[in-house]
Amino acid sequence: LIISAAQPRFKTLPSLKTTGYVGLETRLTCDIVAYPEPKIVWYQARSSHPISDQNPRFAKTNLNNTLIIRNTSMEDAGPYMCRGSNNLGSKFELSILDVKYVGEFNRLYLYNM
Repeated sequence: LIISAAQPRFKTLPSLKTTGYVGLETRLTCDIVAYPEPKIVWYQARSSHPISDQNPRFAKTNLNNTLIIRNTSMEDAGPYMCRGSNNLGSKFELSILDVKYVGEFNRLYLYNM
């Protein structure tokens, strides 16, 4: 099987909602595939500017095009958009980040036991 070109598509759709915890690392994935390989860009949806590679609080990995938010804070909460594009087209999807304090996790876990 020879594939000469394919427009971007989601291999796995991102979670509609992700929970992060204050002070911890949060990961959002954008599993887009295409040929030629797509360029992946992350946005905080309330901003028209992409998340900068120069911002030390954010890192991007090639594993499922993951966005890593270091030392998550309440200000990080809200919608994020990942967009993958190549010369054949683009795909994008939103994911909502809900940020909680670590103690909220402990209370929910103990309550549901």
